[in-house]
Amino acid sequence: MNRESIIEKIRKLRSLAGNNSSLEEATTATRLAEELLQKNQIAEAELEITMGSQEQVLEDQEALTDWKIKQTVWQNILLTHLCSAYNCEGIIKHKNGCLGYFAIGRPSDLLVLKYQYAYMVLELTRLASLLAPKTLARGSGKTWHKSFYLGAVRAIGDSLVKVKQEIKSTANSSALAVIDQHAQEALNLKNQLYPKSKTVMMKSHYDREAWELGNRAGRNLEMKTGLGSGVPRGLLAS
Repeated sequence: MNRESIIEKIRKLRSLAGNNSSLEEATTATRLAEELLQKNQIAEAELEITMGSQEQVLEDQEALTDWKIKQTVWQNILLTHLCSAYNCEGIIKHKNGCLGYFAIGRPSDLLVLKYQYAYMVLELTRLASLLAPKTLARGSGKTWHKSFYLGAVRAIGDSLVKVKQEIKSTANSSALAVIDQHAQEALNLKNQLYPKSKTVMMKSHYDREAWELGNRAGRNLEMKTGLGSGVPRGLLAS
C-alpha cells in the first residue's frame, strides 16, 4: 500500500473518530493512525530489500511554515518531532525575504510529514481556541497560548517516539537497516547543503497550567475529518 493510500485510510479513520464524542475512542484513533504509518514504513522497507527503490532524497523547495520574520517555536518543535518520526531532516532559513522551515527527505516521507503537520497545526489551533480561559488578563493571552502549544507538542513528540519504537521492535533487522539508511541519507544531504547548520536551544517563561492542559490535549489529540479549508500556505505543496 503506497503512502497516498495510507493517508486516505487515515483520513477515513479520523472522520470516524471525529463523529464520536468519546475521548477514549479519539485517542485510540490517534494511536492507530500512527501505527499504520509506522507499519507501512516497515512494509515498504521489506519490499525495497527485494525490489529496490528509485526515490532520491531531496530538499523541498517550499517552506512548510508561513512565518515571516520570526519563527513560531512550537511549530519548529513539532516539525522536528515529525521529521524524526518519518526519517526526514529540517532546516530553518530565509528565502524570498521570509523565514521558513524546509524539510529534507524522500518524496514519500515528505508527503506524510506534510499531511501530519498540516492536520496537527489545524487541530491544535482549534483546541487552543476552544480551551483558552475566557478570563485571560490583557497581555497574558500570548503566554497562555505559547504554553499550551509547547505542552501539546511535547506530548505528541513523546507519543511519536513510543509508537515508532514499539513498531520497530517487531521488524526484522534488514528492514530496520533500510529505514535507518533513509534517515541517514536525509541527514547526509542536510550536512552537504548546510554544513554550518546547528541546533539552538531556546528557553522562555511559560504558564504551567496552560502547558499541562496542552500536554493533555496533545496526548488525546482528536481525529477530525480531512483538512478542509484553512490549511496554512505551503503545507500540502507537492
